[in-house]
Amino acid sequence: MDLTTILIGLGFLIIFIGPIALLIVIQKKKQKAKTKKLFEVSKKHNLSPEVVETTSMIAIGLDPNAKQVVVVEPRRNDAFEVVNLQDVKSCRIRTSG
Repeated sequence: MDLTTILIGLGFLIIFIGPIALLIVIQKKKQKAKTKKLFEVSKKHNLSPEVVETTSMIAIGLDPNAKQVVVVEPRRNDAFEVVNLQDVKSCRIRTSG
């Protein structure tokens, strides 16, 4: 293999893999920001979530010791809700689509 072929191959590799890597980095930054906001809200309410899940729309944290759930919605100006699980008698999950 000569140098030109190697450089062309590396160029194509960067062109195809570069945008995917950039999207992954951006997604991880957004997820980290959501998790940080969740822990800020939790700290204000004296909670320490042990189980944390983030999606594209919300971040959810569960504090099993206090039996409470914290839900943060970054798309709605960081709206949050703290739910005491001892007060919940039943729940339903709505799906769209």
